[in-house]
Amino acid sequence: MNFYRDTERPDLASEVKQMSIEDPYTIQPAQALPGALVNFVIGGIFFNAFLSSEKNTPIDFLILLPATYYGFLAVKTISKMMI
Repeated sequence: MNFYRDTERPDLASEVKQMSIEDPYTIQPAQALPGALVNFVIGGIFFNAFLSSEKNTPIDFLILLPATYYGFLAVKTISKMMI
């Protein structure tokens, strides 16, 4: 496979750009939902652990970091479907 810069092959670059406008790549729900569901469940487990624990020190709030991260991944995956 050979890769070229757009400046080296402007005719091919314009053709590729036109094809992507006519038929943009979208992710099907069957492709995105399993990954989003897994990330949502993992984030929910971390968030549930945060809610059920006693918060005595500021370090106890660190469990929100993975919950936020996995929640962000779930939202990002679902937003790819919307495009």
